[in-house]
Amino acid sequence: MATYNGGLYIKDQLESILNQNYKGWRLLIHDDGSTDTTLAVIMEFEYRDSRVKLIDDRHQFKNASANFLHLLRCTSAPFIIFCDQDDIWLPNKLEILVKAMTTSTSPLAVYCNAFSWKNNKIINSSVIKYHRNSLQNTLFLNSGVQGASMMFNQSLLKIIMNRLPDYVFMHDHLLTLAAVTFGELQYIDKPLMYYRQHDQNVTGNMEERKLMRLANFLFKGESVIERRHFRAVESFYSSYRNLIDMDKDKRVLFEAYFSYAKSNMIKRLSIILKHNFRIGNSKLILIVKTILRKSINKSYNNE
Repeated sequence: MATYNGGLYIKDQLESILNQNYKGWRLLIHDDGSTDTTLAVIMEFEYRDSRVKLIDDRHQFKNASANFLHLLRCTSAPFIIFCDQDDIWLPNKLEILVKAMTTSTSPLAVYCNAFSWKNNKIINSSVIKYHRNSLQNTLFLNSGVQGASMMFNQSLLKIIMNRLPDYVFMHDHLLTLAAVTFGELQYIDKPLMYYRQHDQNVTGNMEERKLMRLANFLFKGESVIERRHFRAVESFYSSYRNLIDMDKDKRVLFEAYFSYAKSNMIKRLSIILKHNFRIGNSKLILIVKTILRKSINKSYNNE
């Protein structure tokens, strides 16, 4: 758990972890310089339960992603899961995810869905709308699987930590890319936590109106690829290129993705069809966005 000024909500999250049906867990927490009651609450729970451990090394990142990646250096656990400070886990979350993880010793990540929760009520029955299990349906999503919904094994972690990319936009984006590139990414079709919506969400609030979501999907940013995610994919490919090049099909997909960003519309449509790129399970959505939007921005767009 990476924390920063989460005093208003962190107690609910910590209680939900202590109440898990699965008991064989350990919670590592690293705080990023909180100035509210966050540390006091953490120390209270650390006193209550020896499985809760605050890592007090005085490092500050002022960045949630860097804070989470720092925590990955501190664990040798067979299975790892990110934990946001303001969510609430259902009691069977760890139990279900751990059961799914024990099916493989190869690099593996599994993820669940979540209820969107605001003002103590469910406002949406699912947070994750577009699912992915391959590079073809992952690269154009401009996001990773929601970090707190995903559990991954030590086999995948070792690959990631062998050489972290120079640029990581979000920790969950890195983990998602690694899973579909070097192993498997599996979905468990159950909401296993409450994803709290409030003004301080680090990863942003979900729009509650369907028309607003549709408008944002088609036009927000006016590009198919979000530049920070493109840069993160470039850095990922550069960092792990020796491993990626061992799988010709994966290398071709990365190269096609990079080519898309530099191509005109006709060429981009051809790349989608040739390589079966999709947004989640929909090729049509990616085609529509390609027709309506620029590829990325002027730096990469030759039109």
